[in-house]
Amino acid sequence: MRQLIKNHEMIKITLFTLTITIICISNVFADIAPNPIKAKGILSSGNTNIRMVSERVIVDLYKDSSVVECHFLMKNEGKKQLINIGFPEMNFHHFKTTSTSDFESRFFVHENEKEIQLINFYTPNSDLSKKQEMYEKQPWYLWDSEFNEGETKIIKVRYSLPFGVIKNCCRYFTYLLNTGSGWKGSIDTAEIIINLKDITADLILEATPENYKIEENQIIWKFYNLEPTTNDDIKINYEPSKGYNAKMKLQKPEPTFVLNEQILLGKRFIDSIPIDEILTIKVLKGLEETKKYTSGKEDVILMYTKGYAIDKLKKLIISKSSNKHTLAYESSSDFLEKYELVIDQTTYEDKELLLKILELKEDEIKNVKIKKEPMRKICIQIKPKNRIIVA
Repeated sequence: MRQLIKNHEMIKITLFTLTITIICISNVFADIAPNPIKAKGILSSGNTNIRMVSERVIVDLYKDSSVVECHFLMKNEGKKQLINIGFPEMNFHHFKTTSTSDFESRFFVHENEKEIQLINFYTPNSDLSKKQEMYEKQPWYLWDSEFNEGETKIIKVRYSLPFGVIKNCCRYFTYLLNTGSGWKGSIDTAEIIINLKDITADLILEATPENYKIEENQIIWKFYNLEPTTNDDIKINYEPSKGYNAKMKLQKPEPTFVLNEQILLGKRFIDSIPIDEILTIKVLKGLEETKKYTSGKEDVILMYTKGYAIDKLKKLIISKSSNKHTLAYESSSDFLEKYELVIDQTTYEDKELLLKILELKEDEIKNVKIKKEPMRKICIQIKPKNRIIVA
């Protein structure tokens, strides 16, 4: 079965691919987090001396749903502390209702076998049409927990959600280990057990990370001295019936991904790029829009990073500037704090600056000048051909 999983190809799901128009239903599960949010009306006590010593996650995975039970062994290595604990409510990622119309999601918390009665549900006041902002300000289940000095607790979380699905493609299950990184130190041991219920081995398309073992109807991950990152998140892709995935791909070809004008061949994806480095994502449809990148019927997902736009500007400065100014910055955000762009008396800053750079064509630019003034951002002046810029 292990070889079967490795040999199948499958599109990996990342946060920013959910922000484009591949409509998804998410089935994502995550660790508890200390002091999960800082927002008006929600108090946060800052850093914590409470450590997640170990965790054990048992998942009953069905074709149409999952039941998850998490056991967290927590120890307070500092003084007595009242802490606000949060668990991300991932159902808000659903961009349409699941086909399991009668599915009921339930969420329970126990501390040392005693059920927590007061669990608040926090929904941030944000514009949900801005999907990136939605991910940054997601809803949370919240409850208060008091730890005495040196106290050890077992926190049990149990919940269920419908399956996750990519439109016209496979289903998936995800458990986010990375949200447990906010606790003190590392996690001594973490074990994730996936019990395959009405899913047979030949329906599994892919499982990551690859350090798992197969024991009969179980997929098991074990981690030691874990400081979790997104690379440790558990992902399983499966199909509801044999051959379903291939059939759907024939009906609707997978989109072609283009990153910074480079076509991503095969199943190469960009999980390593932080979401805040993505400048813009655009979906191209129809032969007229997509012919530059593909001659087929598939859509094109066109993406640019902030670094790509800055590099383009650096090349323009080298070719069009007489003073050969070298841009000095440590990151994309640092660049935007230091520089502004002026074209035809119009000033561009922040993300708008980078988007404007993407539009620029070298053969339409006469020159580029750099001006430094005290107490102001460094001004990059671009003079188009046959135009006058007044600084």
